[in-house]
Amino acid sequence: MDLPDAPEDVCNFLKALYFPRETQRHLPPSSPIRDGKWAMIPESYHGILRLAVKYDAEDIRVVVINALKTEWPLSLSEWDLLRSKSKEAVVTLMAAASVMDTIPLFPDAGKIIRLARDCNVPDLLPSAYYDLMCNMEMHIPLSPFHEPRLEHLSADDLKCLARGRAVLRTDFGYNVKDLIFEVAPPHNPRYGCEKVIRAFRVEHKDLALVTSDILLFYADAVKALDKLEDKLCRCCSDSIRGLLQLARKSVWDSLPRSFRLNATMSVS
Repeated sequence: MDLPDAPEDVCNFLKALYFPRETQRHLPPSSPIRDGKWAMIPESYHGILRLAVKYDAEDIRVVVINALKTEWPLSLSEWDLLRSKSKEAVVTLMAAASVMDTIPLFPDAGKIIRLARDCNVPDLLPSAYYDLMCNMEMHIPLSPFHEPRLEHLSADDLKCLARGRAVLRTDFGYNVKDLIFEVAPPHNPRYGCEKVIRAFRVEHKDLALVTSDILLFYADAVKALDKLEDKLCRCCSDSIRGLLQLARKSVWDSLPRSFRLNATMSVS
């Protein structure tokens, strides 16, 4: 039987067909470090998915897509887990004596975008675009091993990226200025809430100007607020925390719209 496809793709596809467990012999982001390297989404997935579509192997396509959806963040909680584990991975890898001889493999958002586009897995796109946007804006990347790579993107992908960045940054500017730093009356007069909130507002407005990760900004603001528990009344503390958490969730929920992906998002 002559298959006009890349031999490696055919080999991986046949393994997935006859030994489906082979497609999942790696660790999810909840346990990302293995043998000193990031257990990334396998390169083989792209070829397997492409051939599954080409040869109408729907069962294999479903298996691989379901695996992808458990390993790349589709919800805000999964995103937080991946970010947390990424930071842990950096510490582990930088502490390794042989770090200079190791090539850690972090999830490559550019490759995820290409795979999602080529193989019709649109659910992966919003967080992948956002991840790439954040890494492009960082003055210092998350680590020397997690730098933005654009070679896998098409012209349309770059337009989506630029458009989404503009929308998210504009919305963020309005929200920081007008929404999240409202004082919630009435508050306990024994607390000097206005003064504390004013200082909190000034500090975080300055941070907002330089942040590359809007979701992280809101998460860090909640943590900073937690340290002020004894200086704010319960009413003001709960109100501001709720506004920050709501603003953060709104950013996540807006990603498909911001990157104009709604027209291409479909059930896979």
